[in-house]
Amino acid sequence: MTIIELDNVNEINSAVYGRYENKIDVIDIIKELLSNNEFTFIISNNTFGKDPCENIVKCLKIKVNTTEYTIYENDTITFKLNKIIVKDNKKINYYFVITDDDLEYMIDYYFTFFEYIINNCNHNYIKVNCKSLLEKINETENNIIILYKSFLNDGDIDIVKKKSLKIYFLNVEQLSVLVDDIDNCELTKNIQDFLLKTVKFTSKHNISLIDYSYENKEVWKKKYHIDDVVILEPCLNKNVIKEKEKSISYISLFNHIPYRHNFLKKYLKYLDIKSFSGYFGEKRRELFSESKILLNIHAGKHYKICELFRIYEAIAHKIIVISQKCNNHKLISLNKFIIFTDDDNYLNACKNTLENYNTIYNNLYKDISIDDIFKNIIIKYKSFFCDLTEHLI
Repeated sequence: MTIIELDNVNEINSAVYGRYENKIDVIDIIKELLSNNEFTFIISNNTFGKDPCENIVKCLKIKVNTTEYTIYENDTITFKLNKIIVKDNKKINYYFVITDDDLEYMIDYYFTFFEYIINNCNHNYIKVNCKSLLEKINETENNIIILYKSFLNDGDIDIVKKKSLKIYFLNVEQLSVLVDDIDNCELTKNIQDFLLKTVKFTSKHNISLIDYSYENKEVWKKKYHIDDVVILEPCLNKNVIKEKEKSISYISLFNHIPYRHNFLKKYLKYLDIKSFSGYFGEKRRELFSESKILLNIHAGKHYKICELFRIYEAIAHKIIVISQKCNNHKLISLNKFIIFTDDDNYLNACKNTLENYNTIYNNLYKDISIDDIFKNIIIKYKSFFCDLTEHLI
């Protein structure tokens, strides 16, 4: 018996069956067998559907990468595949497991863009909760599972693994709460507990991560030695963008975090700033469409991972963003649209930006569309959701 190891069927460069000059091309037949999970078969006329040269002992000559194998008639061949095979003519079912609609609503445009790209790639976007996932997954093939703040028990995860090509866990929390001391509050403790539970769950079940931040990715690697992290930065479809006359000078988020209110009193007390605390979905986008400048203030002195969900949503609405400095702004794909400044210079940056608003706005946004702004991020989404090999690693 001949055993051939390969990662995917595209590593098979050629396959012919017969002898001497009488050979037939059987590469498509072998790929079809593998796609039907038939990894061991006998080299025979019956397997390949034809006898290319009667009364002569035939052989299969197959080239995989740079290695050529010869297997004679009636011998057995076995393929050991390190990656899962997917039939090219079947759609992928992307199951997004969401247990709390309110958590989805807070970053609704993120999921709207997931759905848009998946449908654009001619695959299926399916939103479920944990219970309906277990019911529906038995009815479909080629399933990829993306868990959003959803944890399955050991028994359920085993069932889902057997019916899935791959399972991901989607994280949208900033990892600063795990490495730095930010303002203490019950919400912070809840986030810390959630992230630690995420680490334990994904490590135990060997589940890949999807994250929104390259800065987060560094933390996953350095602190928890987790390398299997796919980054899909926030992205918006132009259909969700509102366009209105910009009449509001400054907006920022002043919520339950004391640090932000203290920062306002210390550095920005003379500015007229509208807070968008409690604004989500359409309500937030309505406000963003009317706003000129977003002031991005972290949640604490050491809270240095950039808040991409609100910043990228602002950039999509062509708002000029002024932000406190982050851990590594070079890891932010749209950093050229963000003005990073020291705390002591924050007020001057705000005043200068408003005084020179038209010039700065034109330098950033004149004659540029949302698709142009997010071009490289969109390419990453299409590669991830349209190219099946992304999930077969």
